[in-house]
Amino acid sequence: MSSEPANGRARGRRVRVPKTAELVAAELRRRIIRGELKEGDSLPPESILIDEFGISRPTMREAFRILETEKLISVSRGSRGGARVHRPDVDVVARYAGLYLQSRSTILADVFEARRLIEPPAARLLAERRPAATIRELHEMLTEVEANIEDPEAYAVHAARFHLKVIEGSRNETLTLFAHVVHQILEASLLRANRDRYVVELAKKGLRSEHKLLKLIEAGDGPGAEQHVLAHIDAAARIILKTQGSKSLVEVLS
Repeated sequence: MSSEPANGRARGRRVRVPKTAELVAAELRRRIIRGELKEGDSLPPESILIDEFGISRPTMREAFRILETEKLISVSRGSRGGARVHRPDVDVVARYAGLYLQSRSTILADVFEARRLIEPPAARLLAERRPAATIRELHEMLTEVEANIEDPEAYAVHAARFHLKVIEGSRNETLTLFAHVVHQILEASLLRANRDRYVVELAKKGLRSEHKLLKLIEAGDGPGAEQHVLAHIDAAARIILKTQGSKSLVEVLS
């Protein structure tokens, strides 16, 4: 005997059929992702897209709203209005991820634990690949902050940017995405910590550590760079988490 209900439907979750506007948005999204529509391009006029997809004006506008929410287009109204294309922005993803972590009552110690898993292998890749542009930028960043070492805000911003650049230099896009999520949180935590207490000698010690890392990278010492970054993160964590470790990200980012 068949186990199906009398009406012939299989038991289980009902399959949701996408709305027409979602299908149109998906096709336009595909064109953006594949580079057929580039940053700054204008979408064809609404009337042309309506004819192309064979849909109504309200459905077309609903598709636009979906893509606007995803920050893939911006729409200006009026006689000279229209939709302009934007490539996916990693900072938009990072901000949303930060909101997600806040909603989960994530604490700062959780983020530092993730740093230990993400940044040291990225430093190893950077040392193995040694892109000249990244190494030059890291030197420039160190020179710039050394001239402003007395400024606690400048040092906090530098420290977060320096470590983000290390991960970007690995040329691993997945690690870089994770790094942007961590970067926003790290910068906020450093700014808060430095407002509460800023010790110039500790900042100088941090810079000496960054200089040493840069030498390891330039020497192509992947394992050395990996171990050095791990020790650097642990040292920073001991200082920051001593006062902020139990704080939720809502407290840190507010």
